[in-house]
Amino acid sequence: MWAIYKRFILFVAVFAFSACEYRLENKKRETNPPEIHGSIAFIDLGKIQSNSSIGKELIEVSRMASKELESLRNSLAEKISKEAEELKKMSVTISQDALRAKMKELDQKKSQAEEELRNKRKSLEQFVEGKRVRFLETVKEIVKKLAEERGYSAVFDTSFSVHFLPNLDISDEVIAQLNALHRNEKEPISSK
Repeated sequence: MWAIYKRFILFVAVFAFSACEYRLENKKRETNPPEIHGSIAFIDLGKIQSNSSIGKELIEVSRMASKELESLRNSLAEKISKEAEELKKMSVTISQDALRAKMKELDQKKSQAEEELRNKRKSLEQFVEGKRVRFLETVKEIVKKLAEERGYSAVFDTSFSVHFLPNLDISDEVIAQLNALHRNEKEPISSK
């Protein structure tokens, strides 16, 4: 009986010791979180685009492309509209066959105008997208350089963050480097 009692006491002591050790480990984890190698930083891509000379130029190129597309759309619509009005006036003086032929011709002109508009839109979108990609690649290069110099393990855009400390925002430094690069650049972003 005495042997069973000793085993029971030994079991309780080991269990109590294990429980204390477990609580101490958890307490250590709470007070000493795991070590993070490197640090992180944030950029505000919208701010960089709005406040850097290259970003402003990209915004202007995009605005001008939209304006150019709208101007073409209005010009083509006005041209088709005038021809439709002329056809309407002529409809009382020409034969039905001639009217059908003119209407078919007008439909072909509408189709050609729509195709011209689609091609222009595609061309302008490709042009603007090329400039946007170049802008983003340049920002990425600058961010990568800053990350290597300062030992950042990661740099996130603020749009993907719920909360960050303002002192982790390196957007102003990226803007300064973009502006310096743009001043020294031979070919501006808006050139075709």
